[in-house]
Amino acid sequence: MTRVVKISVAAIVWTLIVFLAVSCSVEKKLAMDFVQSNNSRHVLVFSTDQVFKVNQKRELLDSLKITDESIFDSVLYANSGYLQYINDSLFL
Repeated sequence: MTRVVKISVAAIVWTLIVFLAVSCSVEKKLAMDFVQSNNSRHVLVFSTDQVFKVNQKRELLDSLKITDESIFDSVLYANSGYLQYINDSLFL
């Protein structure tokens, strides 16, 4: 066997070993045991009628020199990094 073939076989073997080690993780076994155990735990979930999404970083308004209070919410919402991308229907 050539050196390249030996290296390729070794890489494949190590890859398989890594995949087997990851798939047999302790967390996965613990989760499976929890799901399969006969629990008497009950959860009561209440849904909400409204979800308020508010960006409270007021220092942005100072840096943009915005003084009109009627557009504070719109400016903060438009300049939020993630708030505008949250789908609030998922929470309802």
